[in-house]
Amino acid sequence: MRRKTLRKDKSLSHKLICHFCGSDQLVLRFSLKIKNNGRQKLYCKACQREDYPSVKQEKRKRKPRDWHAYNNQLKRRGEFELYISKEDWNAELKGMNRKKNGHPFSYPKILINVGMTIRFTQHFPYRQEEGFLGKIVSKFKAFPAAPCYSQLCRRINAAMKDSKQALAVKALSKWKEGDILAVDSTGIKVYNRGEWIRHKHKVKRGWLKLHIATNGKGEAIITEVTEEDAGDAEVFDRAVAPHLKTLKPSRVPLDSGYDKNSVFDAVGEAGADPVIPPRDGATTRCKSKHRRKVVKEMIKNGYKHWSKKHRHGERWVGEGYFSAFKGTFGEYVVSHDKENVVNELYTKVLILQELREM
Repeated sequence: MRRKTLRKDKSLSHKLICHFCGSDQLVLRFSLKIKNNGRQKLYCKACQREDYPSVKQEKRKRKPRDWHAYNNQLKRRGEFELYISKEDWNAELKGMNRKKNGHPFSYPKILINVGMTIRFTQHFPYRQEEGFLGKIVSKFKAFPAAPCYSQLCRRINAAMKDSKQALAVKALSKWKEGDILAVDSTGIKVYNRGEWIRHKHKVKRGWLKLHIATNGKGEAIITEVTEEDAGDAEVFDRAVAPHLKTLKPSRVPLDSGYDKNSVFDAVGEAGADPVIPPRDGATTRCKSKHRRKVVKEMIKNGYKHWSKKHRHGERWVGEGYFSAFKGTFGEYVVSHDKENVVNELYTKVLILQELREM
């Protein structure tokens, strides 16, 4: 970086300044030069002593991804275990009907779970799914019988009611103390109407917000579904903050939508680093001491230094999760009943967890 200055003889010269802090107190012989895209950047001695990942002599080494293993994992996500032996079929039905009143179950839960996974990942309507399962039974004898579309509808809607509790138990078992906890939200369409219909007929856009807290590996730890007008910070106070002292994360990277005193206090009191960028124009006159500390550091060193020092880029783990979620299930829900719409989102998060483990 160069700054033009005017000498006493009014001739122009170029003055070298530090790339980070802008200081002109450079000793060129001892300044550190780093090549970046063919250009050299200069840093003063003060910046060399700071914890800049791009300035440190020993750079952080990222763990290389095993692309062969990752490729096999993606292929295994498309594998569905459609074969159910007659012994397993009868054994599960016997346990399900042991204390049941009324008409006994005709189809085991394992078949309903397979049908639910096929419906949400392949986007099959119930009648089309009935024909798909029926053809597998008649052609390949994969299992004894296939349910009709009305039975599929009733059983899948009933199975989705237990998905939230099953997801909470499964997700917390994946957590390791000291990991990061990245929280973010995204919008999900309630009705999959076309954009042209919304514009032409002035149809109100219906949305739900899916809030996900993920660990460093991109696995969902905490899930919450709200209306479209729910604020991110309010949902964090209600759904995530009560678990922070139990989880004990090392850092909580969030976006500026979570810039609130209660969020900073909840993260700081849990012993974690609140990696939350304050909004533009933020001042140190706030109630939270943890927020004041971040604001002071941002004013002194700027966002770029603060972001690299506290690893704010780890927030993109949550963005990657939403990319995988919408790529697998789409940006909409297929249920119409309000309770089923919410349960469907919890079920999809649970299915994605199971697909990632394959």
